[in-house]
Amino acid sequence: MKRTSIICALLSLTLGSFAAKTETLTSPGGNIKMTVTVDKQLTLSVFRGDEQILKDCPLGLQVGQEQFVQNPKLSSSKRSKVDEVIRPVVPLKQAEVKNKANQLTMTFKGGISIDFRAYDNGVAYRFSISKGKGQTDVVSESLELNLPEAFTAHISKTRGFGTSYENPYTHVSTADLKADDHYVVAKRKGTKWFIGAITGDKQQDLDISLDFLSKSGHMTAFQDGRNAHRIAVDYKRTEQNVTPQTRLHLHLVRNGGWCAVVE
Repeated sequence: MKRTSIICALLSLTLGSFAAKTETLTSPGGNIKMTVTVDKQLTLSVFRGDEQILKDCPLGLQVGQEQFVQNPKLSSSKRSKVDEVIRPVVPLKQAEVKNKANQLTMTFKGGISIDFRAYDNGVAYRFSISKGKGQTDVVSESLELNLPEAFTAHISKTRGFGTSYENPYTHVSTADLKADDHYVVAKRKGTKWFIGAITGDKQQDLDISLDFLSKSGHMTAFQDGRNAHRIAVDYKRTEQNVTPQTRLHLHLVRNGGWCAVVE
């Protein structure tokens, strides 16, 4: 009987070590709540009062060849409070910004920790990486946003690169929305143009017109390399002269990207 009891106790401890662990973090005023669950994946959910805003959203990070996605191993967790005043170098609407939140720091095996914060008007998180001396390559970071049910979305969709973000709003159900398979954006700062493109779950061949340029320039670009489909950090650099009449043909791998500066 004693031996049977010992075996049952050991089984209980073993099964318990694999049980999911959920931490709850509430904002200082109590109206915002975040739950973080450590199981086969690390997920977060967000509530405002009794209403759930986000449900079981997986977080992920790839550092070098290490994937912080599946079966994260929690080492410790610590709670703290943030209560400070930030004075932006370039003042916004206010010269001082109050930064007040409750914080949960979760430390995982492998030198990864995450700070979760609950504010009275939102939530935030950030990864911290401690891999010792030398270079650390952050290959990718992911957050999948899952809505618990269909909501009404108010969307002002732009029609091109140059926009004042004053297009009329459309009101649609999130159940009817589909994610685009790629995005291309361009932004000017001074006399330079910065352009970027990303793809989703499928590789894409894109044709991009540079007709938004006001004059000719020199373009330096970084794009997916020959082996980017299996080695995410593989890229190549190219340079060329461009004009407003230039059309670019880009081949982007699955979850790939391209960026350039024209000056």
